[in-house]
Amino acid sequence: YERANTTTNYGTDNVPINSGVIMSGNEYPTNDPLVQRLIVLDFFKNEFSDEERQNFQKLKELNGKGITSVLGQILQFRNEIESEFENIFAHEVKCFAKIIRDKNITSTERMLQSYSMILTVYQIISPLLPIPIKYDELNGFLTEKIKNHSERRSVQGDVQSFWDSVLVMARKGKIHDGIDFKIKQENEIAIKFSYVYQSYLEHHQTIYRKQGLDASTLIEKLKGWHGFIRHDSNCRFKDGNTSAYIFKYDQCNIDLHHVINDRHT
Repeated sequence: YERANTTTNYGTDNVPINSGVIMSGNEYPTNDPLVQRLIVLDFFKNEFSDEERQNFQKLKELNGKGITSVLGQILQFRNEIESEFENIFAHEVKCFAKIIRDKNITSTERMLQSYSMILTVYQIISPLLPIPIKYDELNGFLTEKIKNHSERRSVQGDVQSFWDSVLVMARKGKIHDGIDFKIKQENEIAIKFSYVYQSYLEHHQTIYRKQGLDASTLIEKLKGWHGFIRHDSNCRFKDGNTSAYIFKYDQCNIDLHHVINDRHT
């Protein structure tokens, strides 16, 4: 990475990039330059089969003993990666770009290159190591991930600020469970948008120090979000049936259950 140095001799500082970084957390970043530099693996699942629990336990036991041997197996082929990377990378970027273009996935060049890098390394080391996944499987997985990544990047900031505002409003008692919103047992949350919107505008200004989106723009972003399910013109609430928008609750990144339980105790 090169950057201008304006403090001494107006030359250029060369900053070596020696490694990638793995970040894990419960909040999705909103800084777009950072988001573009990520390979995003979302994880929303909270119910697991017996087989999945057993496999996770095996992974924990393996991790407890150390898994540096896996890295060691890969590092022995460093010369092959250095010599073959450039040509294979150019080919993988071209092929992956065509795939996501054919699927109408909008992506930045930086995102495209990051995901293609994984495919490049796979192509180099798969003939040399017993990797338990096929190229087409990896390609399909990364295609789905960059699709979700692109969709979330395009709407995530505004959509997440809406849900964060919903959480704040619920905590302050400005909106109420069963009246303004309702969480269904099948992992769905129903929102009376017309009731919630005015409070959203007020609290968005308080939280983010800027005006929230107009109603039509916010609705379009919510409907284009991967967590949107449907519009229900006759949704049942405590005060009667009315129009509501239905979303996947586990995609909202907020804990309304805790707020509801606090109010009931």
